[in-house]
Amino acid sequence: MIGADFSFPLGEFVFRGEIAEYFGELQETINTTERIKRNTTNFIFGTDWYPGRDWTLTAQYSHKFIPDFADEMSNQQNTAIATMGVTKSTIRSKLKLSGFIYYDLSNNSFFNRTSVDYSLSDQIHLLAGFDWFNGNKGLFGYYKNNSEYWFKAKYSF
Repeated sequence: MIGADFSFPLGEFVFRGEIAEYFGELQETINTTERIKRNTTNFIFGTDWYPGRDWTLTAQYSHKFIPDFADEMSNQQNTAIATMGVTKSTIRSKLKLSGFIYYDLSNNSFFNRTSVDYSLSDQIHLLAGFDWFNGNKGLFGYYKNNSEYWFKAKYSF
């Protein structure tokens, strides 16, 4: 593998990106017992925006390209995923509200996590959220029947 990345701040924004070439990455085939090796080109570009008042907005685009694609491969020659997130801290940073979505542009499917994180102390957090999977194919479409509400308590030491 060979790659490069960058990240630079500009005012309220941070711009970042990565590019990588994987050599001989194993790829699944339609015949699930076989694997073939292919080089893949991967890149991601994104930005984070910190507009103040404890808001954070993020967005990124990720792409994977298999130049020597073969029809027997189970994945696609081009795979594109976009993400977007919004976070707001309030009550003196004790309460954090957030929403984050992964959108599979290649298969029109998504995963969305909406959550609430309340800090009782620096060590103890109570969290609740909803994970929503939707689509008919692709990475997130496979899990469309696994949407769930969740609750957890976290203790850090």
